[in-house]
Amino acid sequence: MLNQKDIERLELELYLAFKPKTIDDFAGLRETANQLCSSIILRFFHDAGIDTRANFSIDRHKLVEKLSIISSYHRLLDFFLVHLLNQNVITVEEEKIVFKNTHLLSPNHILKKISDLYPKFSQFFSFLERCSLDYLLVFSGVKQATEVLFPTGDSSVLERIYQNTPKIGTEDLYLNLVKDITVKNLSGRNEVFEAIEVGGGQGILTRILLPSISQYLGSYTFTDISQGLVNDAKEVFGSSKNIYFKTLDISKDPQEQGYNKKSYSHLYAFNVIHATENVKISLEHCISLVKKGGWIFLVETTRQQPWIDMIYGLFTSWWHFNDQYRSYSPLLEVSQWKKLLQDMGVEKSIVMPIQRDLVENTDTCIIAIKL
Repeated sequence: MLNQKDIERLELELYLAFKPKTIDDFAGLRETANQLCSSIILRFFHDAGIDTRANFSIDRHKLVEKLSIISSYHRLLDFFLVHLLNQNVITVEEEKIVFKNTHLLSPNHILKKISDLYPKFSQFFSFLERCSLDYLLVFSGVKQATEVLFPTGDSSVLERIYQNTPKIGTEDLYLNLVKDITVKNLSGRNEVFEAIEVGGGQGILTRILLPSISQYLGSYTFTDISQGLVNDAKEVFGSSKNIYFKTLDISKDPQEQGYNKKSYSHLYAFNVIHATENVKISLEHCISLVKKGGWIFLVETTRQQPWIDMIYGLFTSWWHFNDQYRSYSPLLEVSQWKKLLQDMGVEKSIVMPIQRDLVENTDTCIIAIKL
């Protein structure tokens, strides 16, 4: 069984092997992307009839009224305002929002700059721009987010964009670290490996795990809240031995959905727990499914990137979080995950990255819990 030192060594080996790039490895891209987000938000305000000229002020209540934003998107508006505040575009004075530095280039001009300087990212940010053109309709409830994000009726457009955009961040590193920890823990042991994956989605983690653990596998249960995604996963992974496909909403009691307590030796989830209303309750539900001596591995994005929120924030569910750990983003930082585990009294856990310099540069973490 691996200890923390072993895991730390594995983490460093993978970091050196993957050499992950961050957005800051592309000089000026983060600043330009933030400018694009600011410009898009200001255009959204302007198109709704808000005067965004310098020194114009408006209170939040009036802003909501003029924008016709339905209540399920009020947190998104708060996110917009925090972003503009962080970019020194607005100030907040006695409950009033005051526009200051609003002489920004138009979204089209900034997109041209991205196309010239960072052509490999042009397709992604152009998609953000296309989504933003429907903000008025989506945030007022006239148009559904799925109509905007999935214009062909499926995820093929987004999948193609991600395939054609450079992979940045530490996500792949930590997905593979989960696989390596699992394999090394199982190697040479005769225990029955019964795993469940929560919120398997498009099978990103499944693809990495299954080939390496198949020889140890007693059973692998792929779950998702969406029956459609479960069906898609069955088509992709259904030929594998001992794999089962079920629906599961981890924000609700699994036992009430037909799952037995303490019936799995390993539980995996990739970018799932932060997408639920209350992370503490969802994590308690995960713990209820795992046997004593078993492992829980959560892989979670930790760093907010405005351009991501401005795409996926079209889904009202993106903003449905309701717990003490989050205010303006569904994501939790590494320190917040540690605080959650402390509050829950979870004794045997490791949050990775372990090394301080990696914590400062990561956008992904692993929460590993030994029961």
